Amino acid sequence: MALNKKSKEEGHAVWRPNFVNAAALPDTKAVRTNFIYNFGAIALALVLISFAAFNELQIKVRQSSLEAAQQDIASLQTQNSQSVRLSNEFGQESEKLEEVLAFSQSGLSRAGVLTTLSENDLDEIVLRSFSFTPRVTTTGRGKRAQRTLTYEIALEGTILNAGEAVELLEQFRQGLAESELLAPYSPVWWQDSFTRNVAANTFTFRGRFQLTTPTE
Repeated sequence: MALNKKSKEEGHAVWRPNFVNAAALPDTKAVRTNFIYNFGAIALALVLISFAAFNELQIKVRQSSLEAAQQDIASLQTQNSQSVRLSNEFGQESEKLEEVLAFSQSGLSRAGVLTTLSENDLDEIVLRSFSFTPRVTTTGRGKRAQRTLTYEIALEGTILNAGEAVELLEQFRQGLAESELLAPYSPVWWQDSFTRNVAANTFTFRGRFQLTTPTE
């Protein structure tokens, strides 16, 4: 009986934890936390990746905005440069126009030239066309630029007497060059063409006077 009682007591020995030896203590946690740490690490990594992607997207958007702004600035600078250039050109042309108008009021006129042509008309010469063009010639640059008003009188006609065509044209040209209206402008004659029509026994000519405003 004593042996049976002892065996029974040994089989149901009371276990007492030894808190000094922590390794021998049983795992009493209801839930293991290892997978929670892993989940937290993954979540943190996803947050960091999302944040980095968002920042990258923001950087690209800002770069695109900056490039668009730079293109707009470049376009505006180009337009501004063109506007400045056009303004300068307009100013220069305005000055030329003002000078032309000023000279025209006190210089040659189309009506005056036509009157001189009629006064020096020869029976053997028939004028076919006439043009009167004032021009502004600029010498030098900047503030030292000097503008001179010049005129061009273009003439085209027919000489009826072919035998004396050269003499008649020279007489006509000299009469105009020495006229009271044109002489002060130092007229220079440029002969563009002088052609004989054998069938009609005539000569056709085309030439132009270049005149320079006299200096005071």
